Amino acid sequence: GDHGRVYVPHEIIEVWPSILQVAHWAFPNYTELELLSGVGPQSGLIPREYLKIFGNRFPSLSVIATSIPDTHNLEIGLLHKGVSEFIPITQLPQNYGGTGDVFAAIFVKKHFMQGITLNESLHIAATETAKAIQFSIEQNSKELLIYPNTF
Repeated sequence: GDHGRVYVPHEIIEVWPSILQVAHWAFPNYTELELLSGVGPQSGLIPREYLKIFGNRFPSLSVIATSIPDTHNLEIGLLHKGVSEFIPITQLPQNYGGTGDVFAAIFVKKHFMQGITLNESLHIAATETAKAIQFSIEQNSKELLIYPNTF
């Protein structure tokens, strides 16, 4: 889902929890975090609370949640080995589908394939994703563009 709406059939959403029970990592965006927390977006919770609830529902899962709303910007929420951390990121003036996928791909490459530390991989993924968004804005694109050397 994106921006508070779901774009896959309900039958797919129903099986996600069983998949997450056996996964090691998940990369939901904020809409997906709300949806899969089990309490739903209309619960009145502050955005950061969804990560904690999600972690309680899937205790063996490490989670990197993107686009968590903060007072003035966005945050990336990390829940790993029972410890949560929130990393502020600047909200850019344009939203693009696929941004979370690009972030996850960069993180996976940096952390799991190149052995870069968790926190450094998060910061690199956030920086490189922001560059892709900025590049797309500068190119007047309606779609997210991958600028040269993103990966």
